[in-house]
Amino acid sequence: TVPFENRWKEDAARIPFLPDEALRGLRPGSRYFIAYDNFNRLDSRHIAMLGQDGDINYLRLPLGGHTILNMLLQVGELATFVKDAATGQLDVAAMRRRLRARRRDIPQYFDQLSRLAQRRRHPRIEHYAAGEAFRLQPGDVDLFVAWAKYLRDSRQNATLIAACDQHIALNPRPAEAWRFKRLASHRGGDPHATLEVCRTICTCDWA
Repeated sequence: TVPFENRWKEDAARIPFLPDEALRGLRPGSRYFIAYDNFNRLDSRHIAMLGQDGDINYLRLPLGGHTILNMLLQVGELATFVKDAATGQLDVAAMRRRLRARRRDIPQYFDQLSRLAQRRRHPRIEHYAAGEAFRLQPGDVDLFVAWAKYLRDSRQNATLIAACDQHIALNPRPAEAWRFKRLASHRGGDPHATLEVCRTICTCDWA
């Protein structure tokens, strides 16, 4: 563990951790490549503990999130990153330029942008980014819920129902979508549609 992380202090106390040799394990003459999101406060503090050794090459990917490798996977760059880093051939600047050029195709980028905008109280950016994240990956439950909550709170019932239908078509266990659809149908004043949604929820095996 790191000295500034205490969110799970009681749970961590019950785990017999092995000593962290990360800092002392850096071997002179070896090159290290570390990808991280410099907007992620905890990850940035962890990175700062490693210092600015010349053998450590940082790939800073703003709004890549804590699961930065998933972002690389989403744009097909993960294999290149691993191969080039393993052989010491990774061009950090070139990879960052490629990812920056394609960031608007990455659901995780918009998800992280939405979260950052929420923390900084920029609701227009937050809602735009949540919508873009869902548009790029409508089958993802977390992205759907973030977008659906905004549509629910802004009472955009027709758009919410359309988003629910899109998510339901892609997700084999769309419990959240049916619940949002029930609310939107009720608000829209359609008792028949509301009843059909309630029947589906009652007869499904994932509610």
